[in-house]
Amino acid sequence: GTDYLDSYILHGPWKHGRDLAPQDLEVWAALEDLYRAGRVRAIGVSNFGAEQLQALINDLSTSVVPMVAQIRTFANRGWDDRVGGVRGICESEGILFQAFSLLTANRMVLKDAGLQRMAIAREETVEQLLFRFAFHEGMVVLTGTTNEAHMDQDLTTSLSSMSDRGKQLSDDEARKIRGVSIFKKKHRPEHLRPSIRR
Repeated sequence: GTDYLDSYILHGPWKHGRDLAPQDLEVWAALEDLYRAGRVRAIGVSNFGAEQLQALINDLSTSVVPMVAQIRTFANRGWDDRVGGVRGICESEGILFQAFSLLTANRMVLKDAGLQRMAIAREETVEQLLFRFAFHEGMVVLTGTTNEAHMDQDLTTSLSSMSDRGKQLSDDEARKIRGVSIFKKKHRPEHLRPSIRR
């Protein structure tokens, strides 16, 4: 049998929005009990917005701060920006931020010409570049691939991001990736942007 779980995650709030429902606090109390009993090594949340995560932390009925926050991470939301987003709360509270669907949630970003040029110059794929960006930003990346070649790329990128200083992103490269917006490409094609006369 299993004596303990490495982590146990509340998959999502009872309802999306800014507030927590009583059911969220009830489930969180059960997770806290499992954690205190040593049955779970880490407890956390998934799919919580910043307001809900902060409400959970601040609620007087809770005594354990989530150790992990799994969040679907989008470029058009500032990669869940550090300022006012879940990442900012995670940084200030010492919560591990796990980015999931980093590639599937950002398919338009994978086609960005600037990122493609950067990846070619670095001799890696755009997918590897986004993973490296996530590591640079302090995120842990969760992948869901079943493709063995992609698994190998993911693992190689993860390991080299931790050990090979030459492959890590510069702050300037990270700034450029941070600035990529899905909406800029999706809703404002180059030929529809107004020209600027000088």
